[in-house]
Amino acid sequence: MIHKKLGDGIEIIYPYNAINASLNSNFHNKDKYQIVFFSCHGKGNEKHSDVIRNYLNKYQIIPDFFLLNGDNFYDSGVENIESPLFKTCFEKPYAENFRNQFFFPILGNHDYGEFFLGGLKNLFLFRKNRSSPQAQVQYSTKSKNWYMPGFYYSIKDTNHIFELFCIDSNTILFHEKQQEWLKNKVTNSKAKWKILVSHHPLVTNGHHGSEPDVIGLHNYINENFQKNSNPNLKFHLFIAAHEHSNQVLIESANSYQIIVGNCSSKKPAHVNKRQNTLYCSAEPNDFSFGILTLNKDNIICDIKGNKSDYKFDYDKIKNFQKDLSPIKFNQSDFIKNASIINASIQLNPDLSLSLEERKIYLQYLYDEIEKSSLHWNQYSHIGIFARRYDELKKIDQLLVNAKIYVKNFNQIKDSNLPWLELWTVVENLYVYISDMHYYCLKIKEDHEKKNKESKRQEALQSLENRIYGIYNIFYYILIHFYRSKNVPENSIHEQALSDLYKFEAYCNRCRIEKGYRTIKKLKYFIGHKKDKKKPES
Repeated sequence: MIHKKLGDGIEIIYPYNAINASLNSNFHNKDKYQIVFFSCHGKGNEKHSDVIRNYLNKYQIIPDFFLLNGDNFYDSGVENIESPLFKTCFEKPYAENFRNQFFFPILGNHDYGEFFLGGLKNLFLFRKNRSSPQAQVQYSTKSKNWYMPGFYYSIKDTNHIFELFCIDSNTILFHEKQQEWLKNKVTNSKAKWKILVSHHPLVTNGHHGSEPDVIGLHNYINENFQKNSNPNLKFHLFIAAHEHSNQVLIESANSYQIIVGNCSSKKPAHVNKRQNTLYCSAEPNDFSFGILTLNKDNIICDIKGNKSDYKFDYDKIKNFQKDLSPIKFNQSDFIKNASIINASIQLNPDLSLSLEERKIYLQYLYDEIEKSSLHWNQYSHIGIFARRYDELKKIDQLLVNAKIYVKNFNQIKDSNLPWLELWTVVENLYVYISDMHYYCLKIKEDHEKKNKESKRQEALQSLENRIYGIYNIFYYILIHFYRSKNVPENSIHEQALSDLYKFEAYCNRCRIEKGYRTIKKLKYFIGHKKDKKKPES
C-alpha cells in the first residue's frame, strides 16, 4: 500500500512530501509549469495515449503532472478498488506510458454510475450498478501514479504562480461543506492564477448547454465568485469537460473556459460556433488533449490532437478585448422605442419587484420573443424555398434559440428566483437579440444600397421594433436588480445602461474576433462579414 493523504479538501503543495519524491522532483523552485489535461477518456483508448506520448517526445516536453477531468470509467464508474477497469482504462493505456507522472482525477457524471435520465436531480434515483466514487479515492493507496485525495481538493505551487481548485461538480450545488471550502480557499489564495477545474462546464455551445447541472453551476459560480465585489474571489480560467468536443469560450470579462473532451472514447458531439467562441472542434478520431503552460506573466494553453491545433494566449486575448473601441448607448433610444411592448405589460422602474413579479419578467420575455417569432414567420415569406439572404435563415434560428433558452430556464426554476439568475438570463439572452438586430440592419442596409423594395421590409421593421421592446424589458430588469442591491437611486439608471453597453460591447468583440468588419449604423457598431470576392471569369 502506498501512503498518500486522503480526505476532502486536501491541499497539495509542491514539493509534496506525502508522495514518494522519486516519482518526480521537478517541482522545486520552478518559475514555469506545464500540465497535460483531458477528459471523457473512460474507455482507455491506447491510441489517445500514444498521440499524447508522441507529441511530448517530439517537442521534448516533460509535464509536471496530468489532470483527468472526469468520466474516468465508462459507462458506469467502478464498484471497488479491485475493478478490472482500473487496469484496462488507466494503468495500461496511461500509467504504463507515463510511469513517472502523477495523474490527478476528478469525478464526472459517469463516475457516479449510469443514470436512466441523467442530470443532477437523478443522483438520488436508481442506478444501473453499484458504482462507488469513493473507490476512485481509495485506489490512490494502491496505484503509484493515480492520486485522487478526495472528491474535491486543491493543487498549488510554492511560488504562488497557480492554484487549481478541483471540485466535484456533480454535488457542489447541494453540498454546503464543499461550497464553504471553495469560497475560503479562493479568498485566501495568494496565487497569481486561480483556475477552477470541474467536470461540468459553466457555459457550452454543445448539446449539454441546457442541462440543470450546467446552468446551475454557471449561476452559482457567477453569483458567488465572478460577480462578487471582492476581487480575490474571481477565477481567471475554467477547465471543464462533459462535452465530447473541444471548446475555448469567453466566460466573462477577463475569464475564459477551456473544454477538452474529444478523446475519442465516445463519438464526438456536434458543437455550434457562437458569439462567445474562440475555438471549437468535434472531429472524429482526434485523440485530443490540452497542455497548460503557467508562469507568473501569462497562461498559454495548446489544444492538440490528430486534427486539433489551437493556441490560447490569455494575455493576448485580454489585451485585445481591452483595446476595442467603446460603444455608446443613449437612454432615450431605449425608452422611446418601447411602445411596441404589449400594453398589458405594466413596467414600472420606480418600484421594487416581488419574487412573483420577477418570475413574470421571464414570461414577459418569452411572450415578446414568441410574438416576434409568430409575426416573423407569417410575414417574412419563410415558405419560399430559395432564401436569398443567409441573414434571414440566421434570424429564423436566433428566434428559435432565444425561445428555447427562456423556456428551458423557466421550466427548471423552483419557487425561488434570485435576482442574479434573472440578471444572468438578460446577459445570455442579449447575445441572441443583439445578433438578430444586426442581421435586420444588414438586410435593410443592402436594400437601401440597391434602392430595392421588398415584401420582407414590413416584417423586418416590425421585428426591429419588437427588439427595441425586448431591450426595454432588459433595461427595467437591470434597474430593479440594482435597486435590490441598494445602489443609490441617482446612479441606478446609469448603471443599467452601462450594463447594456457592456453586453453590446461583448457581442461586438465576438463578431470582430470571428473576422467581421465594423460599420456604424444607428446607435450601434454593427459587424458583418466581409463580402467574398467572386472569381474572375
